Amino acid sequence: MIIFYRESNNFDDILKDKNIKGYLRTKLKFNEHLIIELDENKKDHNKILSYIGIKYGDSIKTKPITSDYIPKIGIDYVSKVPEHLKDQRRK
Repeated sequence: MIIFYRESNNFDDILKDKNIKGYLRTKLKFNEHLIIELDENKKDHNKILSYIGIKYGDSIKTKPITSDYIPKIGIDYVSKVPEHLKDQRRK
């Protein structure tokens, strides 16, 4: 899966690229983003990934679309076990 980001919201050059068209399995387009999934079973799959990276690398999004909101132990909360339960094991 490859995620592209452009403020112009114009991804026609990627979607109409004759070299990529035959490898597309899934394409999702939403506000300023394009997500494509390539068919991994096709011949030369790695070559097309290299081609996309070279030709459209400036538009590829490397950071996640959403932030990671998973709480971190010791930063967001501290796990406190009551003294009388510290020696007991979970069953």
